[in-house]
Amino acid sequence: MKKLKKLFQQLRLKHAIKKANKFHNLTGYKYLVLNYKGKPVVKSKRSLKEMIKNGELNTTIQYLEQIALYKTL
Repeated sequence: MKKLKKLFQQLRLKHAIKKANKFHNLTGYKYLVLNYKGKPVVKSKRSLKEMIKNGELNTTIQYLEQIALYKTL
């Protein structure tokens, strides 16, 4: 059962990385793949900065980059 759960997590991460790369190629923005509630989520660095500025996130962009599972360049 644990192997199956790990396999699904790896597939979700692989899909999120592909999605981040696709968005990066389309828009040119930097994207981060973050772990949110146990699942990888793709967010643009620009939108994360806006969320921090508006007070929706109580952290720094540097910390989010450190804990990111994947970053586009």
